[in-house]
Amino acid sequence: MEGTSQSFGELGWWLYRLMYYSIGGMGIFILHIVGFYVLLTQPVEESVWMAGGGYVVLLTIAVGLYPESIAVLYGVAGIIMAAIMQIVAVNEIGTISANIIVLSTWLPALLACGWWWRQR
Repeated sequence: MEGTSQSFGELGWWLYRLMYYSIGGMGIFILHIVGFYVLLTQPVEESVWMAGGGYVVLLTIAVGLYPESIAVLYGVAGIIMAAIMQIVAVNEIGTISANIIVLSTWLPALLACGWWWRQR
């Protein structure tokens, strides 16, 4: 991919970034659904709940370290989720409304945008 970026100049750079964020957005999509679902559905006493809590801690650290990338990745994940939920017509994932999961991706994206803007 980086060879493409160097060969095609500006267009290659944009294509590289598009692929990077699209693939990353899909990864965030899966990670967010699992982490958020575990956090909301498992009792606090369960050790599995710690995985959801760990997801939130790692997300907070990532927002502090890489706010621009996190903002874009979670924004892309939100777009992907919204599109999939419309196409497949999913109303809920387990016992959680699909709308809550879709909207929950925008919170980290907005927080990361705000943090990134503040650092500039």
